[in-house]
Amino acid sequence: MKSLLKPKGIIISCSVCGKEFYVKHSRANTAKYCSRKCHHKGIESGGKIKKKCKVCRKTYFTFRSQLKRMNGSKYCSKKCQSEGITLFHSGKNAHNWQGGKTAKSRILRRSAKWKKWREAVFTRDNYTCQICGRKRKKGDRVVLEPHHLKPFAHFPKLRFEISNGQTLCYKCHQKTKTGK
Repeated sequence: MKSLLKPKGIIISCSVCGKEFYVKHSRANTAKYCSRKCHHKGIESGGKIKKKCKVCRKTYFTFRSQLKRMNGSKYCSKKCQSEGITLFHSGKNAHNWQGGKTAKSRILRRSAKWKKWREAVFTRDNYTCQICGRKRKKGDRVVLEPHHLKPFAHFPKLRFEISNGQTLCYKCHQKTKTGK
C-alpha cells in the first residue's frame, strides 16, 4: 500500500536533458541536473543550458548569462527572435495596447490604397511642386508631399481621387490652410 503523505519537495527539470526529477525544498535553488552524467555534460558544455525555442520549438543551448537578458533565452536565432516579437508582442499582446483605438485616418494613410494614390498624383505632376516648381534632382533633396485640394476629413468620397490631389514641396504644403 502506497503512502498518502505528500513528499516534501518539488519537481524540476534537468538543465541538460530536460528530464523532470524530484528535489527537497532545501536544494531547490541549487539543483540543476538529474544525474552525475548530466552534471558532467553541463560542466563540459561551459555552463550552457538546453532550451526550446518559443517560435520553431527547436532545441538549442544558451549560456546562463543570457537568461538575465530580455530575449536572450527564449529564441534559438535572430530570425526566430524577430518572429517571436512580432507574434507575442504586437496587437493585443503589445504592452501599450489600448483596445485598437487607432484613428481611421491614420489607418487609411498607411494603406496600400493611399500609397497608390500618392504615387499616381506624383507621377501625374511629374514629381514637381505645383506652387513653386521645385523638382527632385540629383543632389537637390526636395521633400514632396501629396495635398488634398478638398480636405481629407471633410470629403471621404474624394480621398483617393487623383483629381483631388496635388504635389507640393514640404515648404509650400506648410503654407496651405490644411497642411500646417
